[in-house]
Amino acid sequence: MLHISRPAFNVMLAAIVGLGCLGLAREASATSSVARGPVVSSNPNSIEALGVPTGPVQVVNGPLWLTYDTHHITNTEAYADDATGLLRGAARFRVTADHVGPQPYSFFTTNVTGTAVLEGPPGIPQTLVATFGVHGRLSDLSGRPGIALQSTLVVDGTTSGLLTSDLSFERAEGTTTLIPYTQGFSGPFPGTPDPDAQPIVLSTALDDLRGIARIEFQATAGDTLFVEANVFGAAGPEGSASDAIFSSATVDFLDTGVLRLELPAGVSLIGASGALASPSVVVPEPGTTALSMTGLLAIALAHPLRRSATPRLGRRRSTRRRHTIDPAEAATDPA
Repeated sequence: MLHISRPAFNVMLAAIVGLGCLGLAREASATSSVARGPVVSSNPNSIEALGVPTGPVQVVNGPLWLTYDTHHITNTEAYADDATGLLRGAARFRVTADHVGPQPYSFFTTNVTGTAVLEGPPGIPQTLVATFGVHGRLSDLSGRPGIALQSTLVVDGTTSGLLTSDLSFERAEGTTTLIPYTQGFSGPFPGTPDPDAQPIVLSTALDDLRGIARIEFQATAGDTLFVEANVFGAAGPEGSASDAIFSSATVDFLDTGVLRLELPAGVSLIGASGALASPSVVVPEPGTTALSMTGLLAIALAHPLRRSATPRLGRRRSTRRRHTIDPAEAATDPA
């Protein structure tokens, strides 16, 4: 039986935040892991994990059938890329009629981290903003599914100290209604509530889960910054074995989470690694961007381009297909 309770979320959150509190080395990395259960020694594909020091990492478990008297099915996948600050993941399960034996579960966890030294005017505290925007959905819901989706943003090594912004969606007992929970705090878990780290919930619709984990913090030139974005998702039957019959759920985070760090004008990063070495992740603050665009527009108006005599081609459609879990494929018995 899978039951992701508020205390269980807090245990996972404490583990994420505790990395810095314990003084462990926090090198930049991109990691992903997926697992399906029950884990059986005769089937090495029932659990898989992969981590790399930098760059993209992807773990995909196709449909897994574990045979007792009947079948159930699980599949999972996860993706992380510190070059773009993107995180993706999905977990799915389905229990067929008259299922017996251990109940199935599936989960994914994926994260990116980055480190850098702040460079700017000496002795002047600077205000930076880190955001982690998430977009996911739940589908194929039936029976009594246990479902969980948690996203966490952590910033450390700054004048503001350790800050955490955590947003999770949990299922209300006996329903498919999702309840969002938000936590923003400073210091080791459970920490002290901090409004500068409070996440924003944008949508709780089952097919359009949206939110932003956001941290506004102070840092001074010479500070060594550490930033981490993490996503966890899980799905499995809840209740007794009889309750699990015909239960199913998909926790789909394939629409991605996106990590960004906004820098004020006159401030930059040196010695950056992981996600903080990426120009896709580290961007000017919105005001700076708007000012730059205004300047470019003024230059363009002052020096108009000559119209090209070459006919304008139509926009080419992308042929790239986004990889998603296909429920029809997943429900097909490979035997």
